[in-house]
Amino acid sequence: VNTNELLDLIMPVKRRSYYANGVYDLTPNTRLHADLLYSNRVSSSVISGYPMQANSWNTPLSADSYFNPSNNAMANWWRRTSEVPRWTERDLTTFRYAFTLEGSIALGDRSFDWDASYLKNENKVRVSSLGNLNLANTRLAVGPSFLNSQGQVQCGTAAAPIAFSACVPWNPLLGYGQQGPGALSGNTALQNFLFQQAHGMGRTTSEGVTANVAGALLSLPAGELGFAAGL
Repeated sequence: VNTNELLDLIMPVKRRSYYANGVYDLTPNTRLHADLLYSNRVSSSVISGYPMQANSWNTPLSADSYFNPSNNAMANWWRRTSEVPRWTERDLTTFRYAFTLEGSIALGDRSFDWDASYLKNENKVRVSSLGNLNLANTRLAVGPSFLNSQGQVQCGTAAAPIAFSACVPWNPLLGYGQQGPGALSGNTALQNFLFQQAHGMGRTTSEGVTANVAGALLSLPAGELGFAAGL
């Protein structure tokens, strides 16, 4: 299979954003600034199926597998699971709001400018993915299996069978598009057993508080002696 045919040429992206900004005079010498931001971005990507190399994950094809043509365990087999391309979706939401009070105050014949602000920014991300092999289930699927009395290949052994609800046998030696017992192609039960959707959550929050004051303290021959302080 040409794995390039399973790649997204363009990554789908959906964006929504809303922004509001306002200024309000509380008094002749005091002003409130406020701005609010909401943003949401959902992007998804698809890449070719998982490139499974059995010896990297200690997942041999059991010597007792019905699908093993030899009498020995097959320690290293290779199989790209192109039937289930790897899909990832990222959903990122951002909330941001900031408030600033600013004004001036007169002390004697002097005027001082001041401001104080508060800002909060929060990002939440949800990542969903499908197409990575569940290794524990893969080891079961390529473990011992046998042909039962109904003519179906079943996990386990005739003496100790494993129910189909707990294991679906896999023949990794059948390639992409090939049909037969244990095939991955067109086998929904096996695909559901080997691949499960995974979810991850993340959150970051930042807050900031600032305060500043500035003005002139006194007059000198060369000009004003000013100062500024902030926290």
